Amino acid sequence: MNTSAEEIDYFDYSVLSNTAFLLPFVLAVLAGVYWFAVVSLATFVFSSLWHLYKTDFLKLADLFCAYLLIFSNVYLGFILRFDLLNVSLAVSFIAIGLLYFFRQNSKNYEIYHSVWHLLCAVGTAFLLI
Repeated sequence: MNTSAEEIDYFDYSVLSNTAFLLPFVLAVLAGVYWFAVVSLATFVFSSLWHLYKTDFLKLADLFCAYLLIFSNVYLGFILRFDLLNVSLAVSFIAIGLLYFFRQNSKNYEIYHSVWHLLCAVGTAFLLI
């Protein structure tokens, strides 16, 4: 568990790449889809905190938010606002992100996991355009 200030890497790519989840947050606010804005913001906050502090609680919160975001993406994209082009782009970005997620290992984790964050956030943003 990282708790001391000396051990926390605020410029970790996995932490910085979480800022990409602010894009779907802003788009959701602008579109008036406030429940989705809350999910996006919670994903940003808990994932960032997990990558900074690595506590068991934050790991569970990050995982919960990730699953909630997946469910919300499906609900938003396929039930509420289905648009073939946007859903296709979202699914494509997220699928490529999943490739990075499942190919990450201890040597490439920081970069691959960051790419996973970026692609999933952009994919999520397509559902709000």
